[in-house]
Amino acid sequence: MTNVSISPDGQNIQSDLIALPDEHMTHMWHAADDNPKYEKLYADYVLNEVHLYAYPDSNRAPGHYILPLNNVWKTEILQKDTIRTRKNHVRSILLGVGGTVVVVGVIGAVAVGNALADWSGH
Repeated sequence: MTNVSISPDGQNIQSDLIALPDEHMTHMWHAADDNPKYEKLYADYVLNEVHLYAYPDSNRAPGHYILPLNNVWKTEILQKDTIRTRKNHVRSILLGVGGTVVVVGVIGAVAVGNALADWSGH
């Protein structure tokens, strides 16, 4: 939909229907944990969309179109949840740093243990 407007009486959405650009063919998918995922390459397209679900209409075709609002049964606004994204980034960084510290600590403890074993064996 392009050139979208609401009719003066507020009962219809008026727009021009065009073919869906390839960039908008990438939709968000759900991973096993049911958190929305998407290819970062398409973030600008996927995260700036409004989806309108309407009952079938034989008049829907490219060109000027009027959609009665009472035919819309569901809407979705897709936008980035910046707070949730920031929390995920912080959590990932902390887990990565924490994991690295643990691995380095274990390696250090093993090296010290081996050095002490060699020293006490002489």
